Amino acid sequence: MSLYKAIQFCLLIGCMTGLCPTALSQPVKIIFETDMETDSDDAAALAMLHYYADQKMVDLLAVVSNSRSPDSVAGIDAINTYYGRPDLPIGAYQGDSVGRSNTPIYRQINERADLYPHNINHRSEVPDAVSLYTELLSAHQGVVIISTGYLQNIAALLDAAGGKALVAKSVEHMVVVGGSVGRMNGEHNLTVAGSATSARFVLSHFPRPMLFTPAEVGSSIVTGGELDDNPQASPVRAAFDILGSVRPNILFPHGPHAPSSRADVPLKAGRPSWDQIGVLVGVFGPTDNFDVVAEGYMYVEDWERGVTQWRTRGRYSNRDNHRYLVKAVSDQTIAEQILVAMDYDPAAP
Repeated sequence: MSLYKAIQFCLLIGCMTGLCPTALSQPVKIIFETDMETDSDDAAALAMLHYYADQKMVDLLAVVSNSRSPDSVAGIDAINTYYGRPDLPIGAYQGDSVGRSNTPIYRQINERADLYPHNINHRSEVPDAVSLYTELLSAHQGVVIISTGYLQNIAALLDAAGGKALVAKSVEHMVVVGGSVGRMNGEHNLTVAGSATSARFVLSHFPRPMLFTPAEVGSSIVTGGELDDNPQASPVRAAFDILGSVRPNILFPHGPHAPSSRADVPLKAGRPSWDQIGVLVGVFGPTDNFDVVAEGYMYVEDWERGVTQWRTRGRYSNRDNHRYLVKAVSDQTIAEQILVAMDYDPAAP
């Protein structure tokens, strides 16, 4: 993180919020939480983190899967290996009540270790999420968690003995890709696939600031078509390519707030950049790209495909730790910044 951008971050939301980086001259310590399930933006977000790590902006401590899919960790490992970090720690959710088990994008990557080299094939081969979090947060302070999936790992950490105190001591803040500003049924990360109960628990008990990047922000920021000329061996390119074959009728751009939609393939038309925005903000803060709204809290109904909504009325004990982003510049301006890191070939000179 550059000194200039870090200072911008502090001025925008103030160090008193807990969202100001601890040490301006040091790389941002990041743990990346991802479902790596049914979409390609998770893969693109992880690619961005590897780029920032190569640029010495980020100290990527670990990647943690919050999916019950056996193939999620294989996708993570394939991307880590492609970007030269085959030994980067990976943790995973070991339960069966949250997430999807059928994830054809990452299953196909898992099945093609000859094209997308990796050594981890199943979540049972890696530590459980809480154990890895406990180890890392005991050894590091000022950690930023970027969550681009379900929140059951964080809920389990908070519920573990000493877990909440450890988070309060060692986590700077958490970027949560999820929720919505307007009333929305079935927002993916906080309500579907058994995720609502743990989401409500985390939103009520997380002892550090949470910065939400709601669904509305990423829906119209479209990236991914630029990866078509990337090497065939890139698992990130493959995620966009395979998505088009396993969901051939999906609309691109797609999302409740996308300006237009048409049937097309991701490697031509792109895909909403929900998770990439989470990474951009997790590394640099809001900068000039976003305004931060602090008045209110993110509401989640505890039932499948329940409602998410930013509310300003009503009592909520943890509302002081809730904030959300609003775009302050054009979609294209943000997309160009994402592509600097996302459209990255580690083998290029």
